[in-house]
Amino acid sequence: MANPNIVQTSAIYGVTNQVLPANAGPGGSYLVAIVADNVVKKVNLIQATNTSTTTDYEMTVYHNISGIGSLKLAANVVVPAKATIVISSSDSPVYLRPGDFLACFSNVVSTLTFTVSYEVIS
Repeated sequence: MANPNIVQTSAIYGVTNQVLPANAGPGGSYLVAIVADNVVKKVNLIQATNTSTTTDYEMTVYHNISGIGSLKLAANVVVPAKATIVISSSDSPVYLRPGDFLACFSNVVSTLTFTVSYEVIS
């Protein structure tokens, strides 16, 4: 797939989503769905929040790169009870090209809330 030119854009839209993965282990839930042709998504924030008052949980976030496969941005990271972990922020954005996606999971279903903020650039 061709890399869209993000210097000559026609539109930039901001999106913020929250995901509570219903699957534990690989094959988790999309944070950012598969990117369409002629679009780039610039991910400015990925974070995981544990609202439990007593239990720590593990999380993994991975970037599926079209034609290459899944590469982990964070793997088996412990999110302490009553804490939020930042995986990526605007000072180190992740760019998703056509065919790419971001996904996440925790070691126990429905325990962590993932927040992602990104720009759709076309």
